[in-house]
Amino acid sequence: YKRHFFLAILGMIAVAVGTAGTAQLIKPVLDDVFINKDKEMLLLMPFFLVGVFALKGIGKYIQTYYTSYIGQDVVRKLRDQLVSHLTYLDMAFFRRTHSGEILSRVTNDIARIQAVVANIIPDLIRETMVIVALTGYVIYQSPKLAFYFLVIMPLAIFPLTKLANKMRKYSKLSQESTADMTTRLNEILSNIEVIKSHSSQKYEQERFEKDNQNVFRFLMKQVKTNALTSPVMEILGAVAIGIVIYIGGKEVIDGHMTVGSFFAFATALFMLYDPVKRLSSLYNKA
Repeated sequence: YKRHFFLAILGMIAVAVGTAGTAQLIKPVLDDVFINKDKEMLLLMPFFLVGVFALKGIGKYIQTYYTSYIGQDVVRKLRDQLVSHLTYLDMAFFRRTHSGEILSRVTNDIARIQAVVANIIPDLIRETMVIVALTGYVIYQSPKLAFYFLVIMPLAIFPLTKLANKMRKYSKLSQESTADMTTRLNEILSNIEVIKSHSSQKYEQERFEKDNQNVFRFLMKQVKTNALTSPVMEILGAVAIGIVIYIGGKEVIDGHMTVGSFFAFATALFMLYDPVKRLSSLYNKA
C-alpha cells in the first residue's frame, strides 16, 4: 500500500497546511484591509480564502479515500486468511473452542482492527500534522506567547496517559466479554430443543443476561473513561488561552504586536485546541 499511503500523507499535509493558512489570513484581513484600507488586498483576499479552503477540502477527500481503501482491503485480506486458516485446524481445536467465540473473533475483533487501520491511525497522523503546522505557526508569530501555551499543555500528558491505560484495559475486557456473550447465544441456539424439553428457558436467560450485563458494564466504563478526556482538556486549554489573551493584549497595547498579528496568533491557538483534544481522544481508543 505504499502508493496509497503516500497519497494519503499528501492529503494530510494539505489539510495541515490549509489549516495553518486559514489562521495566517486573519493578519492581512485585519492589518491590511480593515486598518490600512488596502484595496488591492481586499480584491485578492476572497481568492486566497477559496484557495485555502479548497486545499483543505481536497486534502481531506484524498486522505479519507485512500486511508479507507487501505483499511477495508486489510480487513478483507485478514478475514480471508483467518477463515482459510480455520479450515486447516485440527478437529481438537473445534472441540475445545465454541463456535460463538470463533464467530466473535472473525467479526468483532476484525472490526476493531478495521476501525484502527481505517480511522484511528489516519486520524492520529493527520491531527499530529495539523498540531505541528499550527504549533510552528504560533511560534513563528510570537515565541513569547507560544511559550505559555506550550508549557501548560504538556501538563495534560500525565492524566491523559492514565486514562489511556484504563481505556485499553476496558477495551480488552469488552472484547472478551463480547466473545463470551456470543458463545452463550450460540449455545442457546444450538441446543434450543434440549432447552425446551427441560423447560430451562429461565435458567438460560439468566446466564445470557449475566454475560450481556458484563458487555454493557465494560462498554460503559470505556465511555466514562473516554468522556473524562474532554473536561481535562477544556480546563487546561482555558487556562492556557486565558493567559495568552492577557499577555497578548498587553503586547498589543504596548505596541509590540499588531492587532492582526495577535488575532492571527489567537486564531491559530483556538484552532490548535481542537486537534489536541481529538488527538487525546484518539489516543484513548488506540
